[in-house]
Amino acid sequence: MKHRFVSISDFRIDDEKIDFGNRIVKFEDILHYRTEFINGAVLNIKLKSGKRINLSSNNYICKTSIFENFCKSLERRIDSLEGLNIERKKSAYESKVYFYFTVVFTIIAISAILFSIFSAKKMKFQTLGLILLGLSTMWTGILNRKSINSKKNTHHKSSDNTR
Repeated sequence: MKHRFVSISDFRIDDEKIDFGNRIVKFEDILHYRTEFINGAVLNIKLKSGKRINLSSNNYICKTSIFENFCKSLERRIDSLEGLNIERKKSAYESKVYFYFTVVFTIIAISAILFSIFSAKKMKFQTLGLILLGLSTMWTGILNRKSINSKKNTHHKSSDNTR
């Protein structure tokens, strides 16, 4: 089966719409959206018509900074819109369940590493690497989203004070 990669790199955000290069979406047509930033960026938009727009970039196959900046600009633009009720869905990294899962996984991983150090049964280097890679990915997602949200909250507070 032949795979085709579709590349869109011409994104524009206007006062009333988003131009994806091959598709224009008005802000008033958006029901909700979600962004995630890990190993690139993911943008999911659900329109009031029921259609979905799913776009992503991945560090492994392309340079993602342009799309990441677009997603961040889009979040800021939607936050600044008044009168439109566009809901921002939380990413998996923002959910309490994911946070608790990450904490439990971290405790289990640390326990397994300590057990390996102090027992006769040693952990393989590859296993240790996979555990550390998994933990770093999980915590990076949580901390990255927390950083974005704290910057956003600081921006809202400063803009509220100027009104």
